[in-house]
Amino acid sequence: MQEKIVMVIENDLMLKMEIVLKDDDLDKNEIDDMYYIIDKLFEEKNIVPSEQGIYIGYDNEVDEISGDLFSFLVIAGVLSEIDWFRKKIYKWNWYEDGEVENLIDTFEIRK
Repeated sequence: MQEKIVMVIENDLMLKMEIVLKDDDLDKNEIDDMYYIIDKLFEEKNIVPSEQGIYIGYDNEVDEISGDLFSFLVIAGVLSEIDWFRKKIYKWNWYEDGEVENLIDTFEIRK
């Protein structure tokens, strides 16, 4: 599995989710299709990927059900329930306020 290095200028208001899928037994088209589905979930919430598997938003919450933070939480909940996502997730991290949370552990997804 090849790791990518992503450089992003982070600030206190930035939110980021990193998703890396296992690609060891898939061809490029299959993995691209999976990322396409994930991208569409984010795009529905007006969060566009900065590159494959990297989604950046800002803590622009106006109330409890608006803003990127709420959108990230909804998407994480949806992804955690998708069977193929649970089977293919290799790395899933959430970055907020300088902290990193491993969402594989949070959602108790076994590798």
